[in-house]
Amino acid sequence: MSTNVVLFQSHPDLLPTPAAGQTRDEHCLQRAWAELTSRQRFPATEVRRIHSEWELSAADREFLDRTFPNIQAVTHNFARPQPHRWEEAMAEARASLLREVEDRAFDEITKGIEGVLLPILRSGGAYNAAVPVAELIAEQLYISLARVTPVPGDRFELAEVRDDEIADPDEFRTLLTRAQANLRDGIRVGYSAPPGVPGGMVEVRRPGGFAASMIATPGFVGRMIDMIGSDRLVAAMPHSGELYLAPADTALADELRELVEGSGEGRYPLAPTLMLFEPTSMSVLFQKAA
Repeated sequence: MSTNVVLFQSHPDLLPTPAAGQTRDEHCLQRAWAELTSRQRFPATEVRRIHSEWELSAADREFLDRTFPNIQAVTHNFARPQPHRWEEAMAEARASLLREVEDRAFDEITKGIEGVLLPILRSGGAYNAAVPVAELIAEQLYISLARVTPVPGDRFELAEVRDDEIADPDEFRTLLTRAQANLRDGIRVGYSAPPGVPGGMVEVRRPGGFAASMIATPGFVGRMIDMIGSDRLVAAMPHSGELYLAPADTALADELRELVEGSGEGRYPLAPTLMLFEPTSMSVLFQKAA
């Protein structure tokens, strides 16, 4: 970002004319104007708007006041820092531009994408009577349905399926089956031990979010039992986007408890939760209060 681009515009309906100077130069505007007028005719009296990537210096402000009598607007992207803060300011500007590029790319990728129906694991404190649910553990864990749309910043918008959208329990079960199939798309499972070696920890992630809901997907816990080699598993869900499983009564299980207990208050709709899966039952070992 050593070069500062300056745009000179004579009318809103006409494209601005670019020129450039050195970013840190106190006379950047003056040199950019000299460079522009050396290659084309552009009377200073016709300039109405000037835009500079970096805020003008005091010297350039003086030059602007005496050179462009009809100026109407002067704008910039980044504030001019104190001389000793240029490196820091440029780093912040680069980060800002990168975020803008990523946001634009995200907008292009997700343009036109409608919400994907997913099962949403909810803690008891997040229960809403207007939303139909399947109960996993009374007053502690439920599954609801929502149409999920990604938004910039690794976040998601949830449009919950409400009671007045469901005709009867059969329709809810049909939608839940469809949502569970959608959830399995993109699931990534990592195992800490070599393949075939029991006793490791499983990490479950999903780029589209809500990996924790996999615990309510038919057959999932059975597959985890086979992979880990234990019929008693502890599952940690610091929030709805992360899921970890390990053999119960092991050092790994202790690590998962510490992970959940050390989590923040959690994000809606799931409070940080630690579960125990046994051959014929499941229970909540710990759930952080909202």
